Amino acid sequence: MIEIEHGHGSTVLCRPSCSLDFPSSLTLRHVIADILRPGLKIVIDLRHVRAVDSVGVSALIGTGRRVRSVGGTAYIINANPRLRCLLRSVGAEQLLAEASVTSSPDAA
Repeated sequence: MIEIEHGHGSTVLCRPSCSLDFPSSLTLRHVIADILRPGLKIVIDLRHVRAVDSVGVSALIGTGRRVRSVGGTAYIINANPRLRCLLRSVGAEQLLAEASVTSSPDAA
């Protein structure tokens, strides 16, 4: 399941609550495609994600690229240390949130 919360302006909080594997990655890609618009700021909160496989990593990186392609920004928050390390190793550290990004779409 992927919960979407719209904040003020163009900020959207996306909260997957499952493993990011093939089926849930397809869902994530479709959810992002449905809300994609110029200037979108999407924050993906991985707090409730138990595991992420290679397809899930690809979906996260692809989400970042898609959002940036329309002039938006994408961040990942609450990633476990293993996933943070993996994203850094594949050159996707720009997705990892800065300290100023919070889990509330209104505050971001």
